[in-house]
Amino acid sequence: MSGELLYIEVLDQPAEVIVVDAGVDDVIDVFVNGETPVNYGAISVSIQGELNGSIAADTETIVEMPYDAKISGWTLLEADGNTCTIVIDILKSNFIDFPTFTSIAGTEKPTITAGVKAQDIALSTWLQNVTKGDLIKILVVSNTGAKNISLSLQLLKS
Repeated sequence: MSGELLYIEVLDQPAEVIVVDAGVDDVIDVFVNGETPVNYGAISVSIQGELNGSIAADTETIVEMPYDAKISGWTLLEADGNTCTIVIDILKSNFIDFPTFTSIAGTEKPTITAGVKAQDIALSTWLQNVTKGDLIKILVVSNTGAKNISLSLQLLKS
């Protein structure tokens, strides 16, 4: 298998994997399009409505970035399976500028439209780079029917 070129798909992006001197019990390092090692992470948040009711518009939560990364996609679920229409904005600040936040989601805000799930793994209008210590605000812009949502931001660590 040494020197063989394998093709795999990582987050729907073509990638090359070159195996060098791999035996049966060897660990293989994966280089994705020249980047090594592959370092993926995620920030996940859950937001629930009060007293099992719908989540109110302007509900928000803030998380601190634990490392430098590029946001590569998002997944949004209505965790109870309720059909809903919900729009969420993702905003960024830093400790010095807090409490002022700026949207980084462009025109691709996490949105479910008359369903229970949505995903975008090819962000083209986002300001994707975040720095350790940045504050990320998850803000419910509008909602009809969602009572319990789970949002995951997929990250490629820098």
